[in-house]
Amino acid sequence: MRPWLPAAVIAAAAAPVYFWQLASVPAFGGDEARFAIHAHEIALTGRDLDGTSFPVLFRIHEYSFWYQPGLFYAIAAVLKLAPLNEWTARIPMVVFGLANIALIYFVARSLLGSARYSVFASIGLAVTPAHLIFSRQALDYMLPVTLALAWLGCLLAVLERAGMRLAAASGALLGVMVYTHFSAWTMAPLYFVLSVAALWLSDRRRAILPFAAGCAVVLLPLALWLARHPDFFAQMTAHYGLYDSQRYNPLQGAREIVNWNGIETRIAVYWDYYNPGFLFMSGGAGMTAATRRAGVFLLAFAVFIPCGLAYLWQRRRLPAAWIVLVGFFTPPIAVSMIGSRYLVQRELLIVPFGVLVATFGVALLMQHPSRWLRGAAIALLVSMPLQFIVFYRDYLGDYVTRSAIWFDPGSFKQTSEYVAAKDSAAIPEVWISDALDDAVVHWPYQMRKRQRNDLLQKSHYFAADRYDVNSIPAGSLLLLQHNDVNLPRLIGEGRCCEVESYINGADGNRSVVVLVKR
Repeated sequence: MRPWLPAAVIAAAAAPVYFWQLASVPAFGGDEARFAIHAHEIALTGRDLDGTSFPVLFRIHEYSFWYQPGLFYAIAAVLKLAPLNEWTARIPMVVFGLANIALIYFVARSLLGSARYSVFASIGLAVTPAHLIFSRQALDYMLPVTLALAWLGCLLAVLERAGMRLAAASGALLGVMVYTHFSAWTMAPLYFVLSVAALWLSDRRRAILPFAAGCAVVLLPLALWLARHPDFFAQMTAHYGLYDSQRYNPLQGAREIVNWNGIETRIAVYWDYYNPGFLFMSGGAGMTAATRRAGVFLLAFAVFIPCGLAYLWQRRRLPAAWIVLVGFFTPPIAVSMIGSRYLVQRELLIVPFGVLVATFGVALLMQHPSRWLRGAAIALLVSMPLQFIVFYRDYLGDYVTRSAIWFDPGSFKQTSEYVAAKDSAAIPEVWISDALDDAVVHWPYQMRKRQRNDLLQKSHYFAADRYDVNSIPAGSLLLLQHNDVNLPRLIGEGRCCEVESYINGADGNRSVVVLVKR
């Protein structure tokens, strides 16, 4: 049998599950819209919304922040071939998710030398709730996972047979990883050091130079870009709240991070990322990252992962063993630095390494001389598809309704459908309240998707509590939250506006009020 065939079959079998109802489950979120409109502009003009030609990093003005470019260009590539909508914006991440399912098969095969356990790793990743959830959103959190698996696969191959080209490819993949998500700026250097140590200890020292060269070549454009943007790190530290960049220089800021209280806080946050309730039951702090009825991993992994850790610890002198151990225990480092708990999306690298650790746990149990332990392992294996079916039915069902307000609290899909049905000539202007969450990206996305650039050019954003709405032309539409505290001074007898319609959200409850200017 061809060695790639099982990986291809499992990925192909997972494809319908990962693509099913992709456009509608879950609701389209604000960050997804942000990626989509920038990517759409790149696809149309080769420039971002600032007019920069094929930027190295993308400027997000509403956050005074920069995004890594990987997903923007992946979506733009799809939009060169297909129109903008939820499905086309999300296709790249599904493809990367399916690639992960195939890649982890080869990584596990290198680690364990067994096709049977490699099949478990591949299927185990496919049915991991966090992996499915983030493979179906147009967000870049999953991109480092794909690059990490590809890097690890190449590195393990180099450790086996010392290929110089594979070493260069492994380094280049780490370099590409830096362009995918800001967490990779912490993890990629760590993996670089890990790789050099593994090559040195495995007597593959000649491969270190091509490995480093491959990484350096890929990172050269970023280095040149950083030289032209010296304020970048100050902006990033301010955005993530690492320290007060207005008061402290980088050296003083580092002292703030590593003082006693700072270390204590970050250790406590790091520890919480291994909370069993989080890993195996709740899965995340918010409804955009988890259904809250399944963990990051399925319940069976609560047994497989500890067993795998024990198995790997017994073999910790082997480079492959401590690579997996380090890979499992380092993903929360980046997110712990900013003091945020239970943000699985910012430590998603724990998912592939958790699956690999669990694979070693399955191997330990299935090879154990005790029939009871082997029987228990089989029972846990059987429980995995059963729990996944329960999770998946909830994900496609009730989760859609109860999570909608987290993704699109302004009900822009429903509101834009109502407004886009109107004749542009009858609407002088459209004014959207900035109290509607992520209005500055949701509204442009919906207008671009519906090919209503005419309405988009007439659209403006305003603060209802400060803006003089009397200057708005008569006949214009105003979109506000249905319970906006400013409504009493806008509607009613003698007021400037009247209610044209109320828009219900995905949960069926009143969400947005559409006013018409008198």
